[in-house]
Amino acid sequence: MSNSAPGGAGVTSKAVDGFPKVLEAALKRVATCECDIDTSCYARLRSYSNQAIHRNLQRGIAFEPLECLAPSTISRRFTLE
Repeated sequence: MSNSAPGGAGVTSKAVDGFPKVLEAALKRVATCECDIDTSCYARLRSYSNQAIHRNLQRGIAFEPLECLAPSTISRRFTLE
């Protein structure tokens, strides 16, 4: 990825540099919830704006791609409870 705008703000490099922290926060949020892994709750995944898809939101399913994207040093810190 690159920022092709001359004199650009460097948004692309900031996004790439910060991505591991975003993944870690997302993994922690999904892994450390008290709701069942086959469902979701308002504390983690649900909101008023996505209520039409609440039945499809499952924290177990959300965890899997996050775990695959995260470096192993991050993903090993979290397991689904």
